Amino acid sequence: DFEKDFLELVADFGLSEAAPLELSEEDQAAVPDFPSLAIARDVKAEAYYSRINHVLRNRPELSKAAVAREALRFAASAGALDAPGR
Repeated sequence: DFEKDFLELVADFGLSEAAPLELSEEDQAAVPDFPSLAIARDVKAEAYYSRINHVLRNRPELSKAAVAREALRFAASAGALDAPGR
C-alpha cells in the first residue's frame, strides 16, 4: 500500500509489467522464497526511518499526525509492528 505514491510518480514513464520467466522445476527450487524470509530488525528500522525522512522531505503539506499515520502504514507493510500494533 505504501508504494502507491511511488507508482503515481512513475506513471508517465511508460513502464509495463514483464511476463514471468519460464523456469524449470529445478531452477524454481533454487530461487529463494524472498517474501517468506525474515527481515532483520535493524533493516526494518532503517527502512522505517528512511521512509519517514522521505515523507517529511517530499510531502511538506502533511501534518505531523499524517506523517505518523504514513509511518505506521509503512511499518505494517514491512511486518515491523509488534503484537500490540506499535
